[in-house]
Amino acid sequence: LDRQASTLGLAQGISLSRLLGTIVFILVFVPALIAALDALKVEALSNPATAMLHKLFDAVPDIFGALVILVLTWAVGRFIADLITRLLAGLGADAIPAKIGLGGLFATVPLSVFAGRTALFFAMLFAIAEAAGRVGFEQVRTLVATFIEFGGDVLLGGAILVIGYWLADLAAGAIERSGSVYSAGSARIARFAILGLVLGMGLRAMGIADDIVNLAFGLTLGAIAVAFALAFGLGGREAAGKLADHWLSKLRKDGPGGPPSAD
Repeated sequence: LDRQASTLGLAQGISLSRLLGTIVFILVFVPALIAALDALKVEALSNPATAMLHKLFDAVPDIFGALVILVLTWAVGRFIADLITRLLAGLGADAIPAKIGLGGLFATVPLSVFAGRTALFFAMLFAIAEAAGRVGFEQVRTLVATFIEFGGDVLLGGAILVIGYWLADLAAGAIERSGSVYSAGSARIARFAILGLVLGMGLRAMGIADDIVNLAFGLTLGAIAVAFALAFGLGGREAAGKLADHWLSKLRKDGPGGPPSAD
């Protein structure tokens, strides 16, 4: 049993046979002790111990079922995680972070290994939630379920940020390759605009600081509108006045009593 457990990675540094032997010893000794106390008519100790023993034996099937869920999920999850790692590595997924400029994030742990470990982690979280519900630990189950939901939101937000970073880099490179006079500045503006939009989308997907994100975007758009209004209202007041005079004179010439306009 110890050899089989070690091959599955279930008993590293722990003797599974010794643990089972200890459990069997407790299951044999405790009822014998309670029976001895009952034979000695020590009801002050035997009655609470008997009630506790009944509750323990009633919970044994649920405990055993929870252990089976955890062990099977760990074994199957490791197999699936290893399969995902090999599949992604075979498809060349480990080279994707370097291509989109995120090679530093996966310098120590390749993307395929990270995906496999993430899948195993969430599988064990689901197993822990189910095992906790089986043994009656509803608070633990609720806590783990909340953590699973939050973890899913974080993964979604992280995927949005990674894709957005790649799109921003792609758009900036396309603008720079256009060869225009203002290509460098336009590429920088496009990069920051896409990154700002994606950052807000990622934070909202994660459920982090929704009010702050809404306020920040509102203030940013308001500042841009005020900046344009000041630039074209104060800085371009003379040019706007000349354009208005031109339009007014053109309307007068094209009026019912005026000659047709040369334009």
